[in-house]
Amino acid sequence: MKNNKIILFRICLLSFFFISCGHMDEENNRFVYPLEIGNRWVYSIEIIWTNFEPDSMEDEIDVPETSSALCEVIGIQILLDSVETVVLGTTERTDRYQYVSHHFYRETEEGLFILAYQNAGSPIIHPKSENKKRIHFKNKQFESIHQLSDFMQQALPEQRIVSDSLIYEDPPVQTLKYPLEPGSQWIYRYDFAPWRIDKTVIGKTTLNLDIGVFECFHIKWLYDWDQNGVWDEDLSIDDYIGKEGLLKRTVTFLNVGYVDFSGNMIGTFDSFMDYTLTELYY
Repeated sequence: MKNNKIILFRICLLSFFFISCGHMDEENNRFVYPLEIGNRWVYSIEIIWTNFEPDSMEDEIDVPETSSALCEVIGIQILLDSVETVVLGTTERTDRYQYVSHHFYRETEEGLFILAYQNAGSPIIHPKSENKKRIHFKNKQFESIHQLSDFMQQALPEQRIVSDSLIYEDPPVQTLKYPLEPGSQWIYRYDFAPWRIDKTVIGKTTLNLDIGVFECFHIKWLYDWDQNGVWDEDLSIDDYIGKEGLLKRTVTFLNVGYVDFSGNMIGTFDSFMDYTLTELYY
């Protein structure tokens, strides 16, 4: 049964890209994500915790470790014998841990798609301890704010197709929809897979970073965790994407719980996690 499922997925994936693939028309100056081999992006990751309730909780909370991330286009890989993908490797580091993952992308005239992952999941998982306080959000507990952030960014379905150590998206998820235009909105994940996520282009903006000034698109992720048809107000991601790639990402969690080892609520806080481009090679 498992082999039949993988064979059916292979047929569906090949059909999807047979229909949608085509040469990108570079002459009309449309936006395409810069996925040339050798391109690299280095990000600082800053975590801000604020709005503690009660105020005394600020003295008890564990200060998040400083961290950084390196993303690099490392090559081309053929999946399922005939689908060409671009491999983006990511290495995230904290003071004590390092995590490496790979994403497999394909770009078409319709947009940028994620086909598969390797080592996808929670990047920074601290050793479990009976005495460790934990993060509580959306009725789930997490070892760290890094783990919560990655869980919400990946949003991997519970039912996954795994083959040759890769986790496949079925169907591929559309991370960007071309052409990028203010007001454009598309489905990133469907209901119950594992929950509804849309992305929408808020507009064009100018972003001032330490390494320069960039023209970019502001793209917001919209979540409907409980799938009631209303976008959640306590969770969002804001991406700033230019011709240079991802320039900045802000992951917002509001009213996050902090619990002790017995699950008792200590208090709540808001968390803002900023990935900011500090080095660019392309």
